[in-house]
Amino acid sequence: EVRARPFEPFHTTKVGGTGLGMASALAIARAHGGDLEIANTENPGGQVIVKLPLQPRPNVAAPR
Repeated sequence: EVRARPFEPFHTTKVGGTGLGMASALAIARAHGGDLEIANTENPGGQVIVKLPLQPRPNVAAPR
């Protein structure tokens, strides 16, 4: 799916970009039991929705 491509490491459309921003953000969200999704918008640009649980999963360690 086209909307999954921005989450691929090293995929970038920016000159000088590393392509790691969205991949890193997704990894962080998932490490906390959450997820990211790209929403459909009619406006230029993009909208990213960050979904995080209200309470941590039992097997997720608290940050130190």
